[in-house]
Parts: sequence; structure tokens; C-alpha cells
Amino acid sequence: MVCWITVAGAFAAAEVFRFDVTARRDEADTTPAVGDPVVLELTFRYPSGASRPELVREFPPDVTVLGEDRLDQRQSDGHIQERRRLRLAFFELGNRRLSALRYTSRIGKQTLEARTDPITVTIRALRTETDEVWDKPEPPWIIPFPAWRLAVVIGAILMKRTGKNLEGMKAKGEMVSILAGSALKSYEIRAKVKDLVTSGPIFDGMNAELSKMGMKASGVWVFEVKEVWNQSANYSAGTKMV
Repeated sequence: MVCWITVAGAFAAAEVFRFDVTARRDEADTTPAVGDPVVLELTFRYPSGASRPELVREFPPDVTVLGEDRLDQRQSDGHIQERRRLRLAFFELGNRRLSALRYTSRIGKQTLEARTDPITVTIRALRTETDEVWDKPEPPWIIPFPAWRLAVVIGAILMKRTGKNLEGMKAKGEMVSILAGSALKSYEIRAKVKDLVTSGPIFDGMNAELSKMGMKASGVWVFEVKEVWNQSANYSAGTKMV
């Protein structure tokens, strides 16, 4: 009897549980811009007695998780099938490839792990005029660099008092807060004052755009971005993006 129990216990300890996860790209926007949500629909299958799968956040520095929402779940044959929507943001241009999304779950003392297939996303700077839906950029213009080199430029038009405040903040190394928005999208940019540019490509480019609106800048303030927060009118408001 003792021998039979020992064998049965060893067999139970070797039991293998099935845990799977697959990812499917939401095709609402196949070529998102820098910082746009990239939506993935995830499908999980894991044992009924296991904990809810958790994302292992091992991402490159230019990738941020905006949020994860549970859509639905059902139980069948001792397993739970669950659907979720994961929202990512990418802050570097070109073809961005994630080797896999990794999730873990626990059942008893055993840790289960599942991975998706590799995911590739193409990121562009701004939408073009030939797109069916075009988000026309509005001041302040954001120049897309990698997340650790993001910069913001603002044309100085009738900014005498603000200009003096910026000069003082630059001298003290203080941070400024800039709110950039269009329609329901809004982003808070926290940055350090770098320079007031009065000549060169940035200055000429800014005035070339402003001339179309009958305006001219006396200079261009350049800011080094330290943080970006989503302040849009949606459930992602208050999320730190960079």
C-alpha cells in the first residue's frame, strides 16, 4: 500500500498542464504613428484552477504598455478560455519587432509559462495627406526621435512674458509642462528648456510652416522631453507613456 501511494504521488507531480496564448493584430490602423496605440487581441487557454495569466513586462526601451482589458471568458473541459485586448505604444520609427509576449500563471506550486509568436509593427512619424483619415499636426510640432531623444520645438510668437519665464527656468534647470492636443487626444509633455534658436534649419522650417498662416516666429524654443503623459478623454488618461 505504501509503495502504491508513492508511485501515485510521483505521477501526479509530473502532470503537465496546458497553457496557451495567441496574439492577433487589430487592423484598425495598420501603420500607426509614433506613440499611437497598437492594439493586440489575445486569446488564453489555461487550467481552471490556475491563477489569471500575468504579462511579463520585458520590453525594449522604446515600447510602452498603455493598458490591458479583459473582454470575456468561458470555462469548458476543465480549462478557461479568456480574451483580452493589449494596447502598446512604440516610440521609434520603422519596423519594430517583438520576439514574443510572455505570460505566466500559477497552479499550486507550479509556474506555467506561455509565449505568443513574434510580433512586427511598422511605425511612421506622421500621417500623410494621401491617407483617408489624416490627423493634421498642430502646434506645438513634435519631432519623432527615439524615446530617450524626444524633442519639442515651439515657435516664439508674441511670447515676451513667456520667453522671460522660459529663460529663468532654463537658468534654474526647472521643468516645463506643455499640453499638446487635437480633438479628443491630449498629451502632457514635461521637459527641460534647452535653447532659443534664431537661425538654422529648425528656425527656417518653423517659419516656412507659419508663413502659410500669415505668421512669423522671432525664434524657436527647443525642449528636451523627460516625460510624456496621456491626458486624452478616454480610459488611458493619466498613463505615463515615456
